[in-house]
Amino acid sequence: MNTFQFYFIIFFSLPCIFYSLRTRSLNGKYVTDGNNVTNANVVQLVTMGLLDGFAVRKVKMFNDRVYLSRYRRSYWLGTKYYYLDHTNYFTTRDTCAFKLNITDILRLEYEDGGYIDEIVFQCMRYAQYCCGLDCCQTPNPNGK
Repeated sequence: MNTFQFYFIIFFSLPCIFYSLRTRSLNGKYVTDGNNVTNANVVQLVTMGLLDGFAVRKVKMFNDRVYLSRYRRSYWLGTKYYYLDHTNYFTTRDTCAFKLNITDILRLEYEDGGYIDEIVFQCMRYAQYCCGLDCCQTPNPNGK
């Protein structure tokens, strides 16, 4: 057995652990899941007005967007209405979607039926990429 065969056998006999990213780009760009603390903070801030008040509210077309000044961007609950927001949704930006965990999914509903399983937001095209519920700076190809 030569060295190549040995490493080939070792590599393919190791258990493979596959996990799917919670973040996806609706434009097919590079994504990461980002920082778990930031993700938890954004989920809490976005859902606070609907779930933590006196009466739990459901999402409809005109209350699905939350602007967070801390992150300087808008977040939409679900993928149903975000593209209809002509004032705040820009087709020139990369659109990102972050998959919520099951406990958040079961608490968030549309008024006309169906559960909300993603939070949608946008990053500046060519300058940023989807990084969890935040946008990370794209590395400069010139190294500067």
